[in-house]
Amino acid sequence: MATTYKSTLEVNVWKEHACIGCGSLFRYLFKRKKTGQGNSPEAASAAARLAVLNALRQEVDLHPCPGCGLYQPDMLGNRRWTRHWWVTGIGWAVLLLLLILTLTDVMPAHTTLLASAATCAVLGLIHLFIDVNNPNRNLEGNRQKAHQSLERGDLWVPPSSKAQPEAEIPQFGWSVSHAVAYVMFGLGVLAFLSPEALRLACGWQANPEWYPLVAGPGDEPYTYFPNKVSSVKGYWRGTGQAFIENAAELGIPPTTLRTESKNSTWGDSISVGSRESKTSTNAPWLRVHLPDDPKLEGKTVKIRMQLTVLYPELRGDSFEEVTQTFQHSAVLHLQGVSAGSRYRAWWWGGAIGGVLLTSISSLTLIRLSSRLSRMANPTNIFTPGEEEVSDAAPSNEGVQDALPVDPPQRDERDERFRFD
Repeated sequence: MATTYKSTLEVNVWKEHACIGCGSLFRYLFKRKKTGQGNSPEAASAAARLAVLNALRQEVDLHPCPGCGLYQPDMLGNRRWTRHWWVTGIGWAVLLLLLILTLTDVMPAHTTLLASAATCAVLGLIHLFIDVNNPNRNLEGNRQKAHQSLERGDLWVPPSSKAQPEAEIPQFGWSVSHAVAYVMFGLGVLAFLSPEALRLACGWQANPEWYPLVAGPGDEPYTYFPNKVSSVKGYWRGTGQAFIENAAELGIPPTTLRTESKNSTWGDSISVGSRESKTSTNAPWLRVHLPDDPKLEGKTVKIRMQLTVLYPELRGDSFEEVTQTFQHSAVLHLQGVSAGSRYRAWWWGGAIGGVLLTSISSLTLIRLSSRLSRMANPTNIFTPGEEEVSDAAPSNEGVQDALPVDPPQRDERDERFRFD
C-alpha cells in the first residue's frame, strides 16, 4: 500500500488593501493553515507551498475600509463565488439523484418534473439571497466597525494612507447580467413544468401504473407485476403474453399483443464479487406493444398479462434455475396516436432544457462573482523587516526562503511560516 505524506504550512502576514472607494490603505493580519499531500516528503512540501501561494494570491478576509466603511469587491466577490459554487454543486447532485430515481422507475416521471422544478426554484432563491445580501448597505456602521477593529489592533492604517472622504463611493455587485441570470432560473422552472403543462392542456389522462404515464395507439408502455423475484445478482428473463380483455366492447377483433421483457443471460456458474450482494429482489415487468388503430383513441382498455419468469435462485454456495408464472391485469387509458412517444420526447426536452437553464444561470452568477473580485485594487503582502511583495504575483522565492528545510515525516509534520 502506497504511503501518503502530509505537510502543513502556517502563514501569518499583513495584507494591505487600497480602497476602491476613498483610496484609504488599510492592513489586517492574514492567517492561513494549508496542508499538502504527496507520495514523498518533497511532493507534500511542494503541495503545501502551492496551497499557500494560492491563498496569498486569491484569498482575502472581510474587513471594511476605515475611511469610508466599504467592503472591497474582492471581499464580496470571493465570498459569493464560494457560496454560489456550493449551491450549484448541491443543485447538480439533487437533479442527478432525481434523474437516477426516474430512470430506475423509483419515482414517477411527473413527480420528478415537479421535484426538479421545485429544486430549480429553491436554488434560484438561495442564489438571489447570496447576491442581495450586501454588507455595504450601511457604510457608516461599517466604518464604526472598522474603527473598533483599529482600536483592538485587528486593523492597521499606515501613516502614508491618504483618504478622499469626498470621493464618490462606487456601486457594484448587481448588473443587467444578474437580472438575465435570474430570468433564466424562472425559465428553467417553466421548462421542467412544460411536459405536465402539455399533458394537462391536451387533456391526456395519466396511467400511474404504466411507464410512461401517457399512452396512445402505437405506443409501447410497460408495467410492473405486483410479484417479486429474488435471484442471484438480480438476473431473470421473462416471456410474456398479453391481450385486450374488452376488445368486443371496443369494437375491435380479439388481438394478442406483442410483448417484451427482461432477457438476462447466465451460464453454468455466476461470479459474485466480495463487495456485491449475492441476491437481489425485483419486480418483473412486461412491455406491451399497442395496436396502431385510431379506433382506440380516447378508449380505456383492459389488458390481461401473463409472464413466465426464469431466474437463478440461490441454494447454498450454488444456484438452481427456477421458473414461475405470474398473472396481472391493468387498465390503460389511451389518448391520441403515439401520445406516449410525444410525451416522452417532451419530458426529455423539458428535463434537459431545465437542467441547462439552471446550470447556465448558476455558472453565470459564479462568473459574475469572479468578475466582481477583479474590480478590486491589487493587494500587497507585508512582513515586518522585509520588503513588500505584490499579491497579484507573489514570488516563490519569498515564501520558500521562509520555510524550514527539514522534510516532513511519514504521517504529518507542521511547517510554520509565521511572522510575529
